[in-house]
Amino acid sequence: MYDCGTNKQSLLQGHCNAIVSTAVSGDRRWLVTSDVGRDSTVIIWDSYSGVPVKTFHQGLGKGCASVAISTNAKYIATLSSGFPQTVCIWDWTSGADDPLCSTTPPQDYGEQSQLSFNLENNSQLISTAEDQVVFYSWDPKELKLKCCSATASEKDFNKAVAPFTRSCFIPDTSQALSVTTDGSAVVWDNSRPSLEGQPPTEPHVKKPIKLTRLHETNISALAVMNKLIVTGDSAGQIKFFDSKLVLLNWYDTLQLGPLAFISFAHVSPVLPKEGSHYYPPDCTLAARPFMVPDFTISTSTATISHITSNGTTIDVLLNEHNASIHAIATHPSEPRLLVGSYSCRLKLWDYEQRIVLVSRSFKETLRVQCVAFDPRGEFVAVGFTNGTLGILDALTLEDTCPPFCYSHDSVTHVSFSHDSQYIATTDLDLCVSVYKMLAEPAPQWTFLARYRSHYDEIQGLLFGVKLDSNEPRLLSLGKDRTLVEYDLVSSEVDCLKIVSNDRIEQSATPMALTWYPPLTKESFITVVNDQYKLKLYNATTKLCRRTLLGPTYGHPITRMLILPAPIVRSAEGEETRRYMAYATDNKVGLLLLPHDGNPHNSKCLLAHPGNVTDLVCSHDGKYVFTAGGDNCTVNVWKINTEALEAASQLGGCGLTPFYAMLDGGREGELFSELEEFFYYAQIRSQGPDTTCTRQVSTDVDVVQIPYVMRAIGFYPSEQEVDDMLNEVKFSKFVETGKNITSINLEDFIKLYINHRPAFGLSPAELSRAFVVLSGEEEQSGVLDRAKLLSLLQEKGEHITETELIEYLMTLLGHSDNPEVDGSFSEEPLKALQELPSKITVSQYAEELLGLST
Repeated sequence: MYDCGTNKQSLLQGHCNAIVSTAVSGDRRWLVTSDVGRDSTVIIWDSYSGVPVKTFHQGLGKGCASVAISTNAKYIATLSSGFPQTVCIWDWTSGADDPLCSTTPPQDYGEQSQLSFNLENNSQLISTAEDQVVFYSWDPKELKLKCCSATASEKDFNKAVAPFTRSCFIPDTSQALSVTTDGSAVVWDNSRPSLEGQPPTEPHVKKPIKLTRLHETNISALAVMNKLIVTGDSAGQIKFFDSKLVLLNWYDTLQLGPLAFISFAHVSPVLPKEGSHYYPPDCTLAARPFMVPDFTISTSTATISHITSNGTTIDVLLNEHNASIHAIATHPSEPRLLVGSYSCRLKLWDYEQRIVLVSRSFKETLRVQCVAFDPRGEFVAVGFTNGTLGILDALTLEDTCPPFCYSHDSVTHVSFSHDSQYIATTDLDLCVSVYKMLAEPAPQWTFLARYRSHYDEIQGLLFGVKLDSNEPRLLSLGKDRTLVEYDLVSSEVDCLKIVSNDRIEQSATPMALTWYPPLTKESFITVVNDQYKLKLYNATTKLCRRTLLGPTYGHPITRMLILPAPIVRSAEGEETRRYMAYATDNKVGLLLLPHDGNPHNSKCLLAHPGNVTDLVCSHDGKYVFTAGGDNCTVNVWKINTEALEAASQLGGCGLTPFYAMLDGGREGELFSELEEFFYYAQIRSQGPDTTCTRQVSTDVDVVQIPYVMRAIGFYPSEQEVDDMLNEVKFSKFVETGKNITSINLEDFIKLYINHRPAFGLSPAELSRAFVVLSGEEEQSGVLDRAKLLSLLQEKGEHITETELIEYLMTLLGHSDNPEVDGSFSEEPLKALQELPSKITVSQYAEELLGLST
């Protein structure tokens, strides 16, 4: 809720999907909201306090497409989304969680919308589809809801009837009104008895009686106010009619855009006894002052305006973006937020004062996709969906040079170097483009070079500083799992040179990258992937140095950034604590650094009903901003690091949080098996048949790590094994200069939790792999035996023929020791014939691997 007088908002948080319908009681005290989607709800709010007083979950189907509240605010009506649609009546004041009555209109009634009560009779309702209208009546005593549809066609009026948009009941009559897309209106009334003596028809049985023209264009807004019918059209005109559809007054000079809704104040105006007034005269011969309450209108172009009827004063309350917002950026030293959208607009806000400083509109082909301030706060780089790059003045948003048009597709990322001498962009053409500031003869930006360095979508672009100099570094990360670094200093015009091209993932898809804060002596690049892992790569060698379990809140991290403050330092002045803000598909969260995989180090909140399309933070680290994409909103979040620290402490210290992530916990069967395997690994490392005195220790050799992992059910690839071994071996190398050769049980548990799949191997993933590998020429999800054996030897981590036979013989129950039965050495091919000629997913998982699907 927005308070126009104080320029403040009150957030009503309770829905997890986009709100699609609202209704308010006559005195504006009670507000009803509904959404459509998973876990949909209907919530009744006290608008005075902003507190939810009642929530309905049941009987809503796939969601509530429309909601209405009765005149006395006692009853709520809901219309479910999707077929079959259900209309329910609720007495929300009684405390009951079930509806009083309900009905399901036949599917041939069409998809209904815009449910509303008769303001003079709470037992009647109306809803609208494109080609027909449905009327409802119910008896509070019988608790039975009846419905009947009504249609209007060319046969009724000898004239085609356009699709309906909205409907309402006409005051002081038994009639109803439906408006259309061509500016006409159909009047409905009760059917009269065909013979004398027959009882009157029920109130929900109506037929069309009149078709009249009210506007010249689509009627997009309809309201009933003080016995008057108010209509608004897509040309911005507003008209007032009485119950006989006689025109009383109109506004045709507002010029605010296509109208969407009209809402009137609930306090009726009073003509002053003395002094002059500025109410317009009505259209009657008496020309009486036309007094209506002040009203607010909203348009489909995201403008909300307040109209003072006494004098027809227009106050624009909000004029915002009406298309997807994908681009936000904050000033490096001032409280300024830049917002760009597909409505071809840029708006620069002072987010502390909540005022717009400057706004700029572009031509229709320039839809804003990404924006960035330079570190000095002098320039703004704007990337557009048509591939254009604009460089603007950060204060006026005016062009500082002609736009660059080197990208052949939408610009997806834009970034400045730390010294403001370079700009880099990525685009959907899979290219990285670099622009350079020339100092002579006069400072100006110029195109340097571009390079198609990836074969799949580029996920991230990152500038940095070289460790041994102040020269800038540039890196890009793609869905092709490659991290590319560019040599900016040596690059020339039309020749962008590459320093390195490293494949950093084996199966996961990278989602984002950033620099790890200086919490260690070693410099890291942080990468998150779609398997909920957060990986640290050495900034020089690009080797994976650590793998950590990231936040698991329904979706993997898609965006992240390190907050500039607050920074916790030790007594020696070294940084010991930092914080990372991140966004998943539709959530925003905060992560405590350094992270060790503890799930209590992170907290997450629902940010938007749809995708979070951008994430930035304020220059002082006090606020985080998220863009909501198609819902055209930007949310401001205040950072509370103390709450995160407290939650981390309450989650437990040491291994307590990690024990909880093991099946059965500290006392469970998995932990017991893990202890046994761990200690057996000690025996195995010393030799199971040794006669020497065994060395009792709490550690095992690092070479035993993969064997213990496989023993407890985690089967890492060879690359993952190398990553685990390197992580342990070099964990203290920077501090001590020595490799670690052993690992204790506590560290092993952390290693296991962080490296294993976040949610295990699902049967759906295995099925999807079979479908992909089977190819179009094969039956979906079925692999030929020869093809499977060939794929195992040729794709991924190659298996030699000898290894393949050895593994399959073991899985099929044949000994690999020729001294036992000789089957491995004498008849391996015969044993392989036990495999079916056509292998399905279930056969592969259950019969061969012994997994339960």
